[in-house]
Amino acid sequence: METSCPRGAVYAYLSDLASMAEWTEVVRTCELVDGTPGERGATYRQVLDLGGSEWDGTIEVTRAEPERKLVTVARTGPIKLTTTFELDDAATGTAVRMILDPGVAGAPMASMFRSAGEVDLETLRHRLDGNH
Repeated sequence: METSCPRGAVYAYLSDLASMAEWTEVVRTCELVDGTPGERGATYRQVLDLGGSEWDGTIEVTRAEPERKLVTVARTGPIKLTTTFELDDAATGTAVRMILDPGVAGAPMASMFRSAGEVDLETLRHRLDGNH
């Protein structure tokens, strides 16, 4: 996905995981419970809507390279979803690549995660392009 936003603005928005409620279809709420947004170790409590059922979970920043890479690990029930965001320069802004790894417990739902991720990236692009 490409956005017209500069990498710094994209990273700032993505790395404050509370923003996920604005662009991720299944995330209803996401609030910081420990650490500093955008830094390794920042941990958030999430409420998710999965198939019409509400689930509580956590998401933690496990790797933070400002303006380059952000890695998070979300835990909801038996599922551990690792998401990597890679940021690169694009002709008119920033290229954002999202890599989802649902682990063993989430493997049966991998295609669902990927499909939802594609929709979420499009929503993210619209949100970023409308805010800078």
